[in-house]
Amino acid sequence: MVLEPEQADFERLPLGEGYWGVPCAVPFTHDGRTVIHRGLVVLSDPMRQVLDQERRKQLRELLVALHHIQGKIGQKRYRSEKEVFQRVATQLKHSPVGKLIGVQISTTEGKVQLEWWIDANAWQAAQRSDGRFLLVTNDMHLTASEMLDLYRRKDTLEKRFEVAKQDLKVRPLHVHSDERIQAMLLINLIALLAYSLLERQAEQAGICLTARRIIDQLSTLQVQEIEAWDGSRTCSWQETIPGQVQLLLTCLQALSETPHPALPLGPLTRNLLPDGLPFLFDEIRVLHQPLIG
Repeated sequence: MVLEPEQADFERLPLGEGYWGVPCAVPFTHDGRTVIHRGLVVLSDPMRQVLDQERRKQLRELLVALHHIQGKIGQKRYRSEKEVFQRVATQLKHSPVGKLIGVQISTTEGKVQLEWWIDANAWQAAQRSDGRFLLVTNDMHLTASEMLDLYRRKDTLEKRFEVAKQDLKVRPLHVHSDERIQAMLLINLIALLAYSLLERQAEQAGICLTARRIIDQLSTLQVQEIEAWDGSRTCSWQETIPGQVQLLLTCLQALSETPHPALPLGPLTRNLLPDGLPFLFDEIRVLHQPLIG
């Protein structure tokens, strides 16, 4: 089904950013009952280029190995057709592109000859499948573009596991009782939720940075607080890297539940912060104590 559409069939339905699609019907049969779902054969030009480059790299490595065998013909363990064939067969078997190469071993005037060539038909058949994959859905209201967009967003969910293990460091656990393990996992899930929301809101606000990059860029930003004799306090930002204040204000704007006008870049006071975020100017004590159960 994936290999059936011709190149011209994909050109009828461009999906943007180097993607094309061909709609199809996908039947599922179980217990004598057949259900038809909507399918979409997708052609990805970025994926096709990556696969083609990888195949060419693997081909170069295989040809180097064959040249190496050819240069050893006549030496010990490379004197007969059988010995040479065994070593060539090993290289073809372990190479991902071994099936794309034709080999001929013969003996001329008592000397073993090794020749090889690229099987053009096999090469074209391999290229035909490059960048193609099938999407199936039972939602009859999704458009082809929406199907592809939902599929491409799956990486976002899978990367959250990486965030939990690396940035949030869910492991190792220094707790042993069930209650403390559950509490630790709950804290990590809440942190992952906050991490993901920051990244999503920042992306919607036009910030093309991951949450990790945002945190890293704001890690050296300092707040200078001046308290007057009457008890009033004035706060101002102290940048160590250009653009830190603007990045923070954009993040605050994105995370706010209600829209706010652009915030000034000068000294900020508590009432200039978006609703729900005044705690940034409170005294915050962070107690980092490992839980040991």
